[in-house]
This record gives sequence, C-alpha cells and structure tokens, in this order.
Amino acid sequence: MREKVIELATDRKILIFLILVIGFTILGPFGTYELFDPWARLVFWSVVITGIGALMHFGIVLALKGAGLQSLPWPVRIAIGAMVAAVPSVGVVIFVTAFMFETGVSPGAFPVIWLQVAVIGTLAGIVEYKPPSAPPEPEPERPVTTRFHKRLPEGAPHDIVSLSMNDHYVEVTTTEEQHLVLVRFSDALDELDELDGLRLHRSHWAARAHLRSLIKRGRQLRAVLSDGRELPVSNSYAGQLQDILELEEV
Repeated sequence: MREKVIELATDRKILIFLILVIGFTILGPFGTYELFDPWARLVFWSVVITGIGALMHFGIVLALKGAGLQSLPWPVRIAIGAMVAAVPSVGVVIFVTAFMFETGVSPGAFPVIWLQVAVIGTLAGIVEYKPPSAPPEPEPERPVTTRFHKRLPEGAPHDIVSLSMNDHYVEVTTTEEQHLVLVRFSDALDELDELDGLRLHRSHWAARAHLRSLIKRGRQLRAVLSDGRELPVSNSYAGQLQDILELEEV
C-alpha cells in the first residue's frame, strides 16, 4: 500500500507544482507582489517551490515508510514529515531571498517561515499522498437456481458439480455432498436448462464451471472435475469438450 501511495503521489506532483507556482506568481504572497514584477515572481517561486518540494518529498516519504510511525494515521505522518522537512526548507527560502532581496530575512522571521512552510507542505502532502480509495468489493455471485434445485433437500448446496444416472435415480453431486433424486435423467437435464453445463456421456453431465481437463487413457476419454473425480466421456460428446478443454494423454 505504501508503494502505491508513493507512485500515486508522483503522478500528482507535477500538477501540485504547477498550481503552486502559478498561484503564487499571480497572487504574490509574502510581499513578493510589491517587490517583483510577474517574471521575477515566476523565477522566485519556481526556485523556492522546487527546492522545498524536493525536501518535502524526501521527508514525507520517510515518514510514510518509517516503521516506528506506522501506528499513526497517514495525515499525521505526513504532517510530521512536513514539519521536519520545513527546517532545511527555511534555508532554501533564506538563500533565495538573500540572492533576490536586498534586505534578506531577519532571524526573528525564522519561526514564522518554518510554520508557513510546514503548513503548506502538510496540505500539499495530504493532496499528493492521499491513499487511493479501496475498490468496492465485488458482490458475491448468486448461485443459479433452476427447476431441478427444487428436487434437492431443503438447505442443500446450490452449486451442482455433476449429475450421473443411477438406475431409476439421478445421483447429484454438489460442492459439499451427494443426493439421490428419483427422476428420469433426461427430465433432470431439461430442468437444468438455466445452468451452464455439458453432457459428457449418456449417463453423465457436468457443470461447465467445474470442468478442469480432458484426459485420454488408452482409448478412453475422461473429464476431470473440480472435486478431483473423473467421469467417462463418450465419442458423441467429445467434440464439444475438446472445444473448451485441452486434451491430455496420460
């Protein structure tokens, strides 16, 4: 998660940089509007924000990744990183101001500059490094209920793996248990019309979701199901299975 946040911050960094540089150039805060013309303000704020931004990035990333700070909320960690990075950032302001201003910065202004840089760095950092919202959890797939399901005992699992003919009964295998249902095999298949499955043999049917592979032992084809069972496949139904499963010889 920390790596994703840092990658996301990199994507936002250019936008934040441009907003700050353009905004500060137009508004001219901290007396720069009266002292500089627009081009000088653009140079001043470009240099200052670039230097402070590099220090803020380093400080905030360390705070976000620091093992000792992981118990704190992410905005608090960003604020800590910004406050620490604001100390050397004041040096950037002093250096650039001394180069472009004749008067420089008085020592009494240091705490004020530190506070201003820390607050702006924290707000920008919260925007840049805000964790991505967790994607909504997908809704669980509702089991398909067919007419045949009404023949199963109440409370029986709905996820049918296979049907097999057993004398006058149909043996129903679900993901959890087996049942014998007194019904003709053909009628059972008709009642499963809403459930995607394939006839494997005159006596066997399997849900498509539970087909795993098609194997050949000698001349006999067998379908391997999700529960590990193997059901025979007759030549009459082999073609449709080979369209969806790769044939393996064992």
